[in-house]
Amino acid sequence: MINKGIVREVKGDIIKVHLYKESACAHCSGCGNKEKMGSTFEFKCSEKVEVGNVITFEIEDKSLLNIAALVYLLPILLMIGGYFLGEFLGFTEGKRVLTSFMGLILSFAFIYTFDKVKGSKIIDQKIKLVGIEEAPSEDGSCSIDK
Repeated sequence: MINKGIVREVKGDIIKVHLYKESACAHCSGCGNKEKMGSTFEFKCSEKVEVGNVITFEIEDKSLLNIAALVYLLPILLMIGGYFLGEFLGFTEGKRVLTSFMGLILSFAFIYTFDKVKGSKIIDQKIKLVGIEEAPSEDGSCSIDK
């Protein structure tokens, strides 16, 4: 997946990038946000970039799919698994629902811990800088809202 954004901050080898919205999203005002800019993203970069540079970077699709599966599927699977664990243990319907929600809470705790321990390291390893463009000129020919 290729993304593009403007470098807003550089701290050593950590850069903060304000991402452009994808082309389909940038032309739609369905969510009420009419800006062309999306969220802010921070990652480690060994290349020399300056504040205001427009960079293009790529994140491996396989990594994104793995992370999406973890975040979206794990809670559902543990919630269903918790219900069937309660059934296996002979719990009443109310207790099965309770074990189901305990599985959901356990999945959120796992995802939170995983993100804090390994999340940013995995993302930093999977990002490849594709291109760096100079900062837009200050003569007014191209303006970027901050």
